[in-house]
Amino acid sequence: MADNNFPANKQLVTSQYLSDILKPYTGFAVDDSNWKEIKADKIVYFSDNILNRIWKDTTVFRDNYAVDLIKEKLKSNNRIFIMMGADHIKSQKDRLESCLWLRYRSVLSMA
Repeated sequence: MADNNFPANKQLVTSQYLSDILKPYTGFAVDDSNWKEIKADKIVYFSDNILNRIWKDTTVFRDNYAVDLIKEKLKSNNRIFIMMGADHIKSQKDRLESCLWLRYRSVLSMA
């Protein structure tokens, strides 16, 4: 990606740079006066483009990390508080139920 002018080694990304990246998807140059007009759901969630693929990959990574963290914390804590979005819960329902059931079952066997 760095070869394709991806700002991996830059400290600051300019608004012009972001506008140039988004323009093919928004159809207009994004600036301070019109950034709220971006239909992010159409660009990110409902289109087959690079931004959608990045979003999907990021979501999978984040969900996997969250479930792994929950499993790890359940090993050393009697209770944990989990806050996550409904879509993340839906997509990870089986894995969450599995790790929570294993924890619940192990607590019952200790009683």
